Amino acid sequence: MAADPSRRGTAAVLAVVSVAAALAACSSPSAPVAASARASESAPGSSATASASVPSPVPPASTGPGSSTGSAAPTPLDRTATPATTSGALGPTSLPFARTLGPRWTARVDPGSVEDGYTGNGTPVVARDARDVAQALLPLGCADEAVYATAMPVPRHALEADYSYAPTGAHAVGLVLDYGDAAAAQRFVRVYTAALRRCTAGAGGSMVVSAERAPGAGLFVSRQVDPVSHETWRELVAPAGRVVRLIAVEGASTPLRPWSAIAAALPAA
Repeated sequence: MAADPSRRGTAAVLAVVSVAAALAACSSPSAPVAASARASESAPGSSATASASVPSPVPPASTGPGSSTGSAAPTPLDRTATPATTSGALGPTSLPFARTLGPRWTARVDPGSVEDGYTGNGTPVVARDARDVAQALLPLGCADEAVYATAMPVPRHALEADYSYAPTGAHAVGLVLDYGDAAAAQRFVRVYTAALRRCTAGAGGSMVVSAERAPGAGLFVSRQVDPVSHETWRELVAPAGRVVRLIAVEGASTPLRPWSAIAAALPAA
């Protein structure tokens, strides 16, 4: 997520390794992936700060390695190439437009950084390495090591969109993960949300994750707070068939439409 997520949860900046830095490179080590993924300044498909246009969504992925209907093994991204704006069958409209988050939200373009180990593509929408995303989802600083005991299921495809709240510059990051089928997507949701529920501060830990009232059936909302860095991220987990969307927003009080409204406006799977 955003250039400020910790390691994710979509609220983590992913401080995983240099490869995961691609995920977290834009955020601080205590923000979410969605948030840490990288923040962009215009809505997906419309860029307030990018001059490049964002292509339309691609047609359904063909069967084959890494495709959402073929082999389950994700296809690693070429880290030396400019990231695409599509991944498998996922495209810019697989993620919400900035206006979905609320007034004065815009899409944000992250240029990337050689030092941080990732590259931008001049648009708010960037294909992500599926394994990097999976490794960087959980927030850093959870006291209970059991939080990290089960590896996050790896999606077949991952796409990220970055956003910025104009008045303050607060970031938001959206991720859409394609697991190929609904059963695999639900397994990810179970593993991920169970881990978040166990993340509390304690000896050797600082991150506190609290589950909030879900705005609808199947949805999960959490607040991820790091008292040490004074960072807060709010995150929505919204499964839809074979895909799962995660939206992380920086700040405890950054203006945002109700999660129920945002979830209702998300694209169909």
